[in-house]
Amino acid sequence: MRAFAIAVVALACGCVPSTFHCSSDTSCGASGVCEPAGYCAYSDGSCASGLRYGDLSSSYSGVCVGNEVPGDGSGSSMDTDGDGVPDSSDNCPTVSNPGQENEDGDRFGDVCDPCPPVADDNPPDTDGDGVADACDPNPSTPGDKIFLFEGFHHGVPSGWEVVGTGWAGSGDDVVIDNTTGTTAVYVSTPGPTSTHETISAAYTVNTATMTLANAGVLDDHAVGGTYMGCGPYWYMNANGLDLHDTGTGTYNLVGFEMTVGATYNANLRRDITAFTCVATNTTSNATANVSATDALANTPPSIGVFATGSSINFHWLMVVSND
Repeated sequence: MRAFAIAVVALACGCVPSTFHCSSDTSCGASGVCEPAGYCAYSDGSCASGLRYGDLSSSYSGVCVGNEVPGDGSGSSMDTDGDGVPDSSDNCPTVSNPGQENEDGDRFGDVCDPCPPVADDNPPDTDGDGVADACDPNPSTPGDKIFLFEGFHHGVPSGWEVVGTGWAGSGDDVVIDNTTGTTAVYVSTPGPTSTHETISAAYTVNTATMTLANAGVLDDHAVGGTYMGCGPYWYMNANGLDLHDTGTGTYNLVGFEMTVGATYNANLRRDITAFTCVATNTTSNATANVSATDALANTPPSIGVFATGSSINFHWLMVVSND
């Protein structure tokens, strides 16, 4: 039984794999468990843990879970990805992540999590494309991939474009105080060139000026230049959601909110020239969306986060693309 799920995969593709890496318990069959090492294990009463690795588990094949040691008798734990963290305690044993960054605190580290900001040890992936349903803009249609996830665990990443002063790491966030500014400040990095992507970020509004405040995500950005922006705003005592093109000065607005102390998820989806901006207050679950067609086409495009007239804690940024 312990190789049943893998045998099905082999028959389906006409191949016989030597190693099988699981991403969830489902991929191990009805009786299997996907261990943090990335291999399937099955019930075995002779093991102290009650589980033994299956036949296609590389050097772990046939080894009791909890007894993961290399075959040279050294007694030291395996480190498949060479990041200095033994496989038995590595939250991404086949992808190097020496810092073990883990935004949501589940069993997957950020670099191998099929949905890094949503805690789920066995996340459903209906279309099987490697992006869990909770993070997949098209959960029933395969083809999406996580292009970037940045948890800002170490401040603004090296090499990113930084416009404006005051960007700083604080705890597990990036913080910007631009309450006296009337123009946007932002951090950005090269994004996908597919023209089919969804940019998402979570952030908390610390303060906002009543004259003009706006914060959110940006896409299709030219270094030092124009971009499409999406996020809640506060302007002359009026609140709303804004999707705007800084190149043409076009603003698409709907009624919403920008509440001090609230945490928002902002999502900007692009399909060539069609853009949709969605924002949700994660406490009240209030949601708004606005769409527009825009011909802005900067090459190469960058993605990032921005803030105007406000102090913001940005918690994470994610880009899911579809080629």
